[in-house]
Amino acid sequence: MVRTFGNFLKGHINRRYFVAAGHSLGGNVAIISGEKDKRIRAAVNLDGGTFIEKYSDPKIPTLTIRSQPDYTEEEIKDKRFTLKEWDEMGKNIDSSFNSFLSSATNSYEIKITGAGHMSFSDAPFVLPKMITRFGGKIIDSNKAWTIINKSILLFFTRLEGSKFRTIS
Repeated sequence: MVRTFGNFLKGHINRRYFVAAGHSLGGNVAIISGEKDKRIRAAVNLDGGTFIEKYSDPKIPTLTIRSQPDYTEEEIKDKRFTLKEWDEMGKNIDSSFNSFLSSATNSYEIKITGAGHMSFSDAPFVLPKMITRFGGKIIDSNKAWTIINKSILLFFTRLEGSKFRTIS
């Protein structure tokens, strides 16, 4: 018996509840899509920005997982920042996310220390040198994937348990 992908998924998809997810700019698109399309009941943003001026505060459950590369002082200086400027930039980014997510229903944010932007892709496994090209101490790819996947699963489990009651 030949099983098509559609037949395999049949019965496993809840057609009433959709979740949009994406990496980088795709993470932003996931959130914007949730604002524009009422069929989307939650969004997962994998290391995308907030672009607050582009859309309103999310009204749907939102999970944002951010990278936090571990840079040495020398690497920060090589990026032409002083430590004070680097810390200030980090505080501004954190403030932007805090402001954005504070009005979301069931919003969560996770920062993975030692993850790089490409940790959220298949790059660590197919292009391992790409993951470290921006510098910083990057955690083991399998560890990053485990954290990312468990976080998403926990988010979905929480949403399923609530039956998306927070959405009108």
